Amino acid sequence: MEDQEILTEETRELTVNQRTKKYLNQIRNWTMFFAVLGFVGIGIMVVAGLFVSTIFSAYNPSGSMPAGYQYLGFVYVVLAMVYLPPLVYLLKFSTKMKDAIYKSDNFSLENAFRNLKSHFKFMGIFTIVMIVLYPIIMMFAFFAADMMK
Repeated sequence: MEDQEILTEETRELTVNQRTKKYLNQIRNWTMFFAVLGFVGIGIMVVAGLFVSTIFSAYNPSGSMPAGYQYLGFVYVVLAMVYLPPLVYLLKFSTKMKDAIYKSDNFSLENAFRNLKSHFKFMGIFTIVMIVLYPIIMMFAFFAADMMK
């Protein structure tokens, strides 16, 4: 009896009706929007980072600025590269979902959700890392400010 219940649940399939396809298509449009917006933001961050590094390294002939400010732009470029993978996952979700909806392709639907899972997994891990790093960075900043007195 128990084996029959497991077999029944394993063979049961999920169906996607027209209303669900409509909702998935709306989600796909929004994820595409956020992915494109994110790529534009990454481009701006990289250009700004390179610009800031160039300006700070060229503008400090007298040594009036503290050392290390020319590396501030490098931080922007690194952060831009960190934001790249979740945006790629989001873009892949959107394109695979489009294939799944318009071609009624279950394989594309599975790949779309795999990419969405990867996006949220990356963002979750990144959020946990930042929650741990922020207090450490703040303590370092307070100690550095105290030493400059």
